[in-house]
Amino acid sequence: MGVARVLVSVLNWNKAELTSKCLDSLSKLDQDGLQVDVLVIDNGSEHADYAALAKCISGNTKIVRLEKNLGFTGGQNASLKIAIEKNYDYVWMLNNDATVRTDTLVKLVEAISADHRCGAVSPVLIPEDGGKQDNAWCTTGRTVAASG
Repeated sequence: MGVARVLVSVLNWNKAELTSKCLDSLSKLDQDGLQVDVLVIDNGSEHADYAALAKCISGNTKIVRLEKNLGFTGGQNASLKIAIEKNYDYVWMLNNDATVRTDTLVKLVEAISADHRCGAVSPVLIPEDGGKQDNAWCTTGRTVAASG
């Protein structure tokens, strides 16, 4: 495969300021060998929140406004539909309260590309206060190298 195309999907519902922080961290991602586009799905936010969020959108980031809150699944399904229509290789689904390390996406794509049997990968989720590894929020399956 040449350059892997990745759609990063971020949901927003009345949290423009929090989503803006997530988008800021995504703007600093290493993209070695990747084409990365960010799609914010606004899940039926109040008009003022949507307007504030729209001001944060630039570069390779797009926003789609849903008329009502469809929840996590409905919002991500809207994103997945777009990813399929536009032939993305991978979709990274994020909550808007996430901030990411610069090397996270490259490592996720490396991990999923290394084994054709693998259908999904997830980073270890660590509390914002930098909690210890044994306090991580999500650890399942096989662990791959983590940044330190």
